[in-house]
Amino acid sequence: MRLDKLFHFLICFTLVGIFLLSFPVIALADSTTVVLSFPSPGPSPQDLAWDGNYLWCVDDSTDSLYKLNPSDGAIISAFPTPGLEPRGLTWDGSYLWCSDGDSVKIFKIDPTDGTVLSSIPAPISTAANAPPPSEQVRGLAWDGQYLWSACFSVASRVFKVNPGDGSILDFSYTLFPPEGLTSDGTYLWVAKVFTPEHPTRKVYRYRIIDDGAYAVSYFETPGYSSTGLAYESSEYLWLADTGTDTIYKLENFLTRVESRDDQLAPTSFKLLQNYPNPFNSETVIGYELPFLNKVTLEIFDIRGRVVERLVNNLQDAGTHEVIWDGKDEFNQRVPSGTYFYRLRTGRLFKIRKMTLIR
Repeated sequence: MRLDKLFHFLICFTLVGIFLLSFPVIALADSTTVVLSFPSPGPSPQDLAWDGNYLWCVDDSTDSLYKLNPSDGAIISAFPTPGLEPRGLTWDGSYLWCSDGDSVKIFKIDPTDGTVLSSIPAPISTAANAPPPSEQVRGLAWDGQYLWSACFSVASRVFKVNPGDGSILDFSYTLFPPEGLTSDGTYLWVAKVFTPEHPTRKVYRYRIIDDGAYAVSYFETPGYSSTGLAYESSEYLWLADTGTDTIYKLENFLTRVESRDDQLAPTSFKLLQNYPNPFNSETVIGYELPFLNKVTLEIFDIRGRVVERLVNNLQDAGTHEVIWDGKDEFNQRVPSGTYFYRLRTGRLFKIRKMTLIR
């Protein structure tokens, strides 16, 4: 790569890196208490919605929407879903919204009789030659103004959707394939798909900001395969599980844990200048993360080639340091010169320059 092209490339990277995040990090108790549970109305509950008084459940096996008594799960009313593969469900304050994997649409539904009022396209892959099931429609959430739709794929994402025309306003990658979704307007809760590769039962909490959503905490769930979520209040969260065909009401999922470490947690995404710089044998690279996410830290030479990958894993919010010993991925000493190091997490990245002198 020519030097002028390389520096143009680095300038573009730096300009994008200016748009950094800044929000408080709140540590949460990674535990929940089941205060109530009852059998789901069908054998394959996919998602839940809370309308302020009643709980709604959409079931894939019966292709039905159920209005439930939240005290015992008794069915108050039911009607067919508008699609053959119902997945997500949410409530916007007046109407139900249901996403469907078969038609790849999101339907706006009258809760009194199940009449479809309108529909918009559900966000999936924009790749022209991406055959199904490369990406699949999953959970649905309402943040007070917009819809959020989960997409299960190799590059799993949640999309911010305009409810008027279905246009994608933004998106964020999730740590694991997403299933159920819910929101309180400030945070998204994302239930993780149970897979043989990642056989854990977790719900991740994401902070909603202007350019996406970013994970800040998680908790373990009851059951075996969490598929649906509904936010009731700051005290209660509802969860549907297809492994047990059970609906759970959870308490204390937002218990705050106040500590000195929480107060000192970094509030922005920062890549610090390495020290010493210039360096001879080794140097320290520091960075700060405001949220839990997968992190990659790589070293590049002046030609833009990857020399070494120092970090490539999931890391908690906080301050981190990594030592580079001036060797490449084959454990060979690299020559003197100018090198670049890039920190990347989600869609955020930052680049700095350093000098090695032998």
